[in-house]
Amino acid sequence: MHKPALFIIITLINLALTAAAQKDVTAVINAEKSFAAYALAHNSRDAFMQFLDSAYGIEFNNGDAKKSYDIWSVKKPDPSKLIWQPAYAGIATGGDMGFTTGPWEYKPQAGAASLAAGQFATIWHLNQQGEWKYLLDIGVDGNLPAYTVSHIKTVTDTVTTIDATDAMAIDRKFILQYQSLHNDAYRAVVTGDSWFVLKGIDPIIGNQQILAGINQIPANIQFIPMGGGESGAGDMAYVYGTMRHEASITNYLRVWQKAKDGYKLLLQVLQ
Repeated sequence: MHKPALFIIITLINLALTAAAQKDVTAVINAEKSFAAYALAHNSRDAFMQFLDSAYGIEFNNGDAKKSYDIWSVKKPDPSKLIWQPAYAGIATGGDMGFTTGPWEYKPQAGAASLAAGQFATIWHLNQQGEWKYLLDIGVDGNLPAYTVSHIKTVTDTVTTIDATDAMAIDRKFILQYQSLHNDAYRAVVTGDSWFVLKGIDPIIGNQQILAGINQIPANIQFIPMGGGESGAGDMAYVYGTMRHEASITNYLRVWQKAKDGYKLLLQVLQ
């Protein structure tokens, strides 16, 4: 086969894979939208109980990871409204795991002024019953009003290689680089698809913005990974853990994607 013909075939295959990935990510986006719509129509307590994974779902409080079921099952419904929407989403090649992130606002009741705002991030997986349930929910506080979502960004980079991976090993490798290089360690792992969620500011999007605003990222953080997981194909992984910075103890989340030259950072949340 002539090289030009082979190149065309490979290009067509890559385009088809990209189109399929962009189409499939709507499943994760729709899961997040359904979650938010249920909360608006009913209440936050019932919405979280409906969409959490009762066995594995977790949330965070001052550095502690707690089971979502244990948190929400003891709450009672109230008139408050938690309003949110996805702004960025990605899905694994196998369609079994994905993530979303975007702005949220809190109102004491429908029609009232918002009292708080910030950003959230959710890790989703497809359970054995074919239902999308969240494995992890994390958020940061921000300024009112919450930023506006003009369109939902999706991951554009195609996965070039897939193999077995260990989420914790990926994160520990990065942490070793971070301990040596500090914030300069991000230079090797961010891409145009990277999205950083930080307390008190709007998301920093893409490698150019991230590297230009690298001083906005707290330096000298002690990261302690606690857990995580991988997609079935090994192309996507997430890790959560404790972060210690100065006198505060909070949590972090990172979502990694397999690329030709190693794992790249799609999403980072620092509380």
